Amino acid sequence: MKPKVAHIIVTDKCGHNCPMCCNRNYDIHEVPNITKKELEDVETICLTGGEPFMSKDIDMFIEKLRPYAKNIYVYASGAELYNYWKKNYKVPNIDGLSLSPKTMSDYQLLIELLQDDCFLSMLRWKSNRLYIFIKQIDPANFQTEEDLDAVSKLINLAQSLFKVFFRVWKDEIISPKGEIFRNINFEELGI
Repeated sequence: MKPKVAHIIVTDKCGHNCPMCCNRNYDIHEVPNITKKELEDVETICLTGGEPFMSKDIDMFIEKLRPYAKNIYVYASGAELYNYWKKNYKVPNIDGLSLSPKTMSDYQLLIELLQDDCFLSMLRWKSNRLYIFIKQIDPANFQTEEDLDAVSKLINLAQSLFKVFFRVWKDEIISPKGEIFRNINFEELGI
């Protein structure tokens, strides 16, 4: 069966230290590189990490991969998307975004981003997802009333732009059928 979706690691850098991070289940450097054949067969590429927007080469990754996939999505937590926007004042040439905020800082920065009219005017992505982990929104986990308010505010702001999913964190992520998880080496691919 040809893979339809390739999850490609663009960096192992991440500003979080989540105890439930799925990247703790394996050595990220031991994940095989995507082959030219796999790249030519996929319809969708999901850039992941670590935190993809921490890669100084994120735009280059997108540009080089664009001819190979009908869709390119980025998985991010929030803070680094905000930093990318503030540094570049452009949105990346992708087809969608999957956000899963991990900290209150992520929530606050995403709220600020989703209230930025210039950012909103540039959003032309066809698929956006916001993943809220159930454990994160348990009132017992909030330090202050403002934390609870921030989560509610982000969900309300995002609903018109994102499909909102509530999820339970899983210790082990297994790629569904038709999906692969790979690193990438452009020299090896000749692109």
